[in-house]
Amino acid sequence: MRAHRARVGLILAVAVAAAASCAGRESTLDAHIGSSRTVVDAPPAPSAKPSGAPSHVAGVSPAPAAAAPPPDPCAAGVAALRRSECPRPADWPPDTQSLEVRALSHVLAEPRRRADYIGKVTRGTRVAWTRVLPGSEVPEGDVRTTRKTWGTRKPCEFWVNIEPAGYLCTDQLKPSSLPPEGRQQPALRAGGLLPFAYYAVLNDATPVYASVDDIRASTVKKPLSKKYMVVGGGVTDVDGVPYMKTDHGFIEQGALGRYGASAFSGLDLRAQPPASWPFAWLVGARGAKVKVFAEANKEAEVVRRAARREIVPVLEEQGEFVRIAAAEWIERAQVRIARLTEPPPGATEASQWIDVDLDEQVLVAYQGRTPVFATLVSTGRNKHATPPATYRVRAKAATTPMMGGDKDSPHRYEISEVPWAVRFRDGLFIHTAYWHDSFGNVVSHGCVNLSPRDAAFLFDWVEPKLPDGWSEVEVPLGRGAFVRIRDRERPTPDAHDYSAEEPVASAKPAQASP
Repeated sequence: MRAHRARVGLILAVAVAAAASCAGRESTLDAHIGSSRTVVDAPPAPSAKPSGAPSHVAGVSPAPAAAAPPPDPCAAGVAALRRSECPRPADWPPDTQSLEVRALSHVLAEPRRRADYIGKVTRGTRVAWTRVLPGSEVPEGDVRTTRKTWGTRKPCEFWVNIEPAGYLCTDQLKPSSLPPEGRQQPALRAGGLLPFAYYAVLNDATPVYASVDDIRASTVKKPLSKKYMVVGGGVTDVDGVPYMKTDHGFIEQGALGRYGASAFSGLDLRAQPPASWPFAWLVGARGAKVKVFAEANKEAEVVRRAARREIVPVLEEQGEFVRIAAAEWIERAQVRIARLTEPPPGATEASQWIDVDLDEQVLVAYQGRTPVFATLVSTGRNKHATPPATYRVRAKAATTPMMGGDKDSPHRYEISEVPWAVRFRDGLFIHTAYWHDSFGNVVSHGCVNLSPRDAAFLFDWVEPKLPDGWSEVEVPLGRGAFVRIRDRERPTPDAHDYSAEEPVASAKPAQASP
């Protein structure tokens, strides 16, 4: 399935497009929030003089230290409003404490319409700012015409350098007397596993209506197939028939089936380290117990039946069986083994990296050589197999729609607002799958599927952190966490070549496989 990296609509709640790349550019966001994140492979800062060197040579006076430039009085956010010489819109009241974002907006790396974007900030977020810059007329042709364009095409009167980084035009903001505030994204409902209520379309050619009037007039906006999954909101009664308002339009409630998300979660190895390595999960069929034999033989006595996803030590492997205790053997096909492995080339003791074992359908996340988290995943099957390679995290999106197939094709499918999506190459993410509970088995169309709890954990752990109120952040090429996807034939896969991926400003709408 494919994710529109430029989708900017906000439907029923914050909807986020899957990120595009910032190849070859270190974004201002990276510079601003670097102090709160692990910088992967950053060289040590050069010393001002060799260790142990004298401060001056005998008979020669040391050169005077360069004077620090005076502070810019107009780069002081709220304080600059009181200075008449500092640029600002005329309609900003003197009690302005923050700037409220009018609609889901791309944050740009530079104060110009065609700049690469470094993330997105959600509607209603009140941002702080450091300075306001006068805009200028946009030269002829100096506007993007791709679907990545956000906001108006007209020139920007003033650009605002917002906190923690990047630029928004004042036409995307309105002054507020309230202090800065942003809500962590995605915003979960109290006690919920997911940010939205998700539904399957139960029948092909299910009609969708744009409004209640269209329902009464039988004016169909478009039909949806069973390959669609939608976000549902409130229910409206229309002449005795309940219709649900979804991100696609009004759909008869009886034509939708509610998804119940998996409650499975992996292991936070810092809080719950395994008794020994390797260890394994048992992956019997849902609701079924796993037979435990007295010997490595299917004809042997069944000594007990273990629970699905029980965690067990791996003490010995013998043919098609694994020993998990004295006189306790389980068929190898029922076991998914987590093993320690070496870091990918280029990773340091400070590096975050994620190892995905395609044969075992197991993910282990590391900080340096220390395992931090382990869980079961679902990767691509058959012709959609997840390609082995060593990747880098390129972006994080709080939620993103995913789709595939031609727009008018009967084989078109679409999955609404997939939460906690970490992109590691064009079209491929590590993300939540709210539509299945088959972790430990290949299921996806290419992405690495996780349960909601696991996806949320990994999304929060992997740097950079999403600033409050931001729904997406870009990661400069070569600075993100390593993501190594390997199998038995390619245990140390080559680094992925990102040169073929288009830069943000010229990229076509991306598509992604869930």
